[in-house]
Amino acid sequence: MRILITGIGSDIAQATARVIRDEFPNAVIIGADIHNMHAGHFFCDEMLLSCRADSVNFIGWLKEAIVTKKIDIYIPLSEAELRALSVLGELPGVVSDAIIWAGNFCATKCLDKLKTFQFLELNGVHIPWTKEPSHLSEIKFPCIFKMRESAGSKNIFICKNEKEAVFLNDLYGENAIFQELLSPSINEITCPVYLDKDNVVHVLQLQRKLSGGLTGWCKTVNYEEVRELCKKVVHLLKPECPINIQLILTDQGPRIFEINPRISSTALIRDKMGFQDVRWMINAKIGKPQTIDSNVELGIIGYKLTDAEICHEK
Repeated sequence: MRILITGIGSDIAQATARVIRDEFPNAVIIGADIHNMHAGHFFCDEMLLSCRADSVNFIGWLKEAIVTKKIDIYIPLSEAELRALSVLGELPGVVSDAIIWAGNFCATKCLDKLKTFQFLELNGVHIPWTKEPSHLSEIKFPCIFKMRESAGSKNIFICKNEKEAVFLNDLYGENAIFQELLSPSINEITCPVYLDKDNVVHVLQLQRKLSGGLTGWCKTVNYEEVRELCKKVVHLLKPECPINIQLILTDQGPRIFEINPRISSTALIRDKMGFQDVRWMINAKIGKPQTIDSNVELGIIGYKLTDAEICHEK
């Protein structure tokens, strides 16, 4: 089996590659990224340089890579790439046959944060108030300012007053949203979710603490209202691969503030905990019979570790 993982320089791709290596030790992992100044080559058998996902040449490059490298499975992991694929409507045959992703519908709804919350509200999900910059007079401070198409935790600010709101608008343009500042922040829960072939939703709840925009510490928890909310959202979006729902458990119940239509950065941590969604999705793709057990012991704590490697330039 030959597997292409793009964005291999990212922590998400590297975590995914480690899980795949453990589940399929004989698989050939081919990593791709737009440059090679990262540790991605430690996690794959071969590295490819790709063009940028926003380039007109990207889809051509992708098709050629899948054909020439005889790729069986293709896993895109960056928002830019998912966005490029979602605007196509219909994927080229060689891409469609190999790809594991959330699907066009889910990606389209979740890559644009304004569309995400409009969709959720339309379907009866209680959301934090979310406003476009043109509704500045209706905004209550403090609040969150973030880009509609931001990636990860980049360009997210707490906005304390109208002066700051105007400044951020001027700095980043109006392709942004203002959103209710949910509290308490200690009750932030990230929820990897997976919809299996039998239409069963598997949910893992991780109370977490961020470190540098990534999950540095997390603990398995279980709240029925969080589980039911995640199940409702998954049935609405019908993702074709694991996705990630981020929320805060407020005094008024759980409120979603982000949905990432891709595998998230806790892929390796949760795999070690027993929530092995990366393995499940690949086994489902290749038609391997499997019994999914997503029950994870409560109170397990996961940590993000750092490491270092060196090598001499060739």
